[in-house]
Amino acid sequence: MSQHVAIVGATGFLGRALTRHFTLRGAKVHGYSSTKARANDDTPLTQFDAAHDEIHFPEETKAVFYLAQSPFYREFPSRAEHLIAVNVLGAIKAARAAVEAGVSFFFYASTGNVYRPSLQPLREDHPVRRDNGYALSKVMAEESLALVSAPMQLVVGRIFGLFGPGQSGMLVPNICNRIRQGQPVQFVPSTQEPADRDGLRVSLCYVDDACRCLSGLLDLHSEGVELPSTINIAGDEPISIRQLAEECGRIIGKPAVIEQGDGTRTFDLISDNSRLQELIVSEQTPFSTALEKTLRSEGSAPDRSRDWSKAG
Repeated sequence: MSQHVAIVGATGFLGRALTRHFTLRGAKVHGYSSTKARANDDTPLTQFDAAHDEIHFPEETKAVFYLAQSPFYREFPSRAEHLIAVNVLGAIKAARAAVEAGVSFFFYASTGNVYRPSLQPLREDHPVRRDNGYALSKVMAEESLALVSAPMQLVVGRIFGLFGPGQSGMLVPNICNRIRQGQPVQFVPSTQEPADRDGLRVSLCYVDDACRCLSGLLDLHSEGVELPSTINIAGDEPISIRQLAEECGRIIGKPAVIEQGDGTRTFDLISDNSRLQELIVSEQTPFSTALEKTLRSEGSAPDRSRDWSKAG
């Protein structure tokens, strides 16, 4: 029997990828989005404005993935209304509707940015921050959903450094764009290591790997496994700014210009993946492979799969 899955935010970066992923698995996907752009030609799409609309799910829906996120997460407090409407109020509406429809599994896409800054790997019990509008909105949603999700299985996925084909405006595409344009990439040493020349270290997560994690969590729930309410979702290997810049340069074929910036940094953004690894055993896409797939989709990398001169 096919799974019936609802994806709120189906036309966003992760939403499009997860729609494809579940469709390829044979699931019946119903998408919800504030835009008319379709995630997939075969996927029904319902418009949903988190600030003004109520949302309803078909009775056969077994899982809801709330992936919607306000694009104004850097514009607090000037766009606070939209930020709170999409990241918090919309999630509450979706959870309420899911309970009414008899949904058994609800996933909320949060972020590793909710954690209080630290140079150490971040576990799910690390203190959260409320001094940043974006982080605050996600923490508010997490805490609110815990009050309205019963009797569903609620899983909050704190996703770190999502990247992949078609993404724009985030760390990986921004660094690669600077290298294409011959602009320098700056690193800042940490307060603990003044001789550090690698810069900020982050846990990145290739979008296809994220989709496998999300569907894997649903599979575990379907098998009767009781899941933790909060799970970090990230790649296992922290990547430094220098590594990212140099790998982009290697793939593009243009040397990275790397310079030291002013001051020192007091944090990295590294996920402790112990909880995820206990639940899901799956091979992650190596960073260099994931980055090459990402850049190849934009025409920035040579397609080595067609380079017959290296065959045999």
